[in-house]
Amino acid sequence: MTEPINATDPEGWNDVELTGDPFLVLGRRRGRKIECYRLDLHEDLFDDLRVVCDQARQLALTTRSRPYEPNAELEGGEEHFDLAVHALPDRNGPALDSPAKPSRSDPGTVGSGPARVNPSRGLKPEGQGSAEQEGASEAEESTLVTSLRRPDQLHKLTRPEFDDMRILLYAVCWQQSDGTWVAFVRKTNPRQVFHPGRRWCQYSETLKRVQNAPSFVYDDQIDAIIKADRIAGFSASTMKNLFNDVGLAMTEVPAYVSAAAERIEETLPLSGQSQSALLALGQRRQSIAVRLYALGARLDELASEAALTTERYQEVIGDDEEAAKLIVNGEFDFDEEGALVFLDVIEGRYFDDDWTGIPRRADRWSRR
Repeated sequence: MTEPINATDPEGWNDVELTGDPFLVLGRRRGRKIECYRLDLHEDLFDDLRVVCDQARQLALTTRSRPYEPNAELEGGEEHFDLAVHALPDRNGPALDSPAKPSRSDPGTVGSGPARVNPSRGLKPEGQGSAEQEGASEAEESTLVTSLRRPDQLHKLTRPEFDDMRILLYAVCWQQSDGTWVAFVRKTNPRQVFHPGRRWCQYSETLKRVQNAPSFVYDDQIDAIIKADRIAGFSASTMKNLFNDVGLAMTEVPAYVSAAAERIEETLPLSGQSQSALLALGQRRQSIAVRLYALGARLDELASEAALTTERYQEVIGDDEEAAKLIVNGEFDFDEEGALVFLDVIEGRYFDDDWTGIPRRADRWSRR
């Protein structure tokens, strides 16, 4: 047996028990939240699912753990993300959807209870609304984590409900001797291969149509393991998607903006309003968060070439009037609209068409 890299197993994955009868949980997206429902499993599947889950558990034991970083990539088969459940952002914390827009005058500045609905109807499970309105602590955390705390209490899907459900993920859940649950999550639709119009066949001497088409397909991959106190993630993109309701991908945006401001402080400082504009965009749009993550390295590259000066910035924009909207009294001073221009210019997305000379922005088809 391969000697685990995490020889002391500080995250406790070796203690995970894969005994008893597992539950299968299906999750679907509802807005930014994930609503979960239960399917009972036939005992014929227990052993095979136990093997799949044990492979994932061994992967958590034999790969290096690294603290979760929203925009970092893993070395496949060599690393996994480690994240404490209590470190997840709070859903009822500072709003990420609509941060207040800075002004130039002030520049500094799925419920855990049983669900009783058809999941195709887009209604809330019972109890979810009242818990959120009362500010209960459980309802404030990730909806996925809340649901997986007690998968045995989730609503059991009927066949019509199952057929109508657009599945985002499935999770194999095992109860531990202390009463908690461990979920092995696969972020995929297990029915995506069953497109309407396809016919399923089996070959034995002759090719025959399978009268009862399959309902569910699973593989031997697991994207994340969630237990009472820790999460092991094997895919950066999946981690972002599973915890989108708490804005996990945006947690490091303030650090990205601060780092960028420090890097260009001596050449073209970022005003308080500019930093607030970048922060607001990055906390609202994941694509901007990714760009802010790469901004520091880009600024270092420009600094090494002594390229980031007022004159050079104006030259790249090619429009003194437009540049004047972004640079005021020797510093960058812009709102959210100007923040997008700032990022495009820094990233080299402003250029002139070599054939026509038309100024372009962001891609070869956009004209500015």
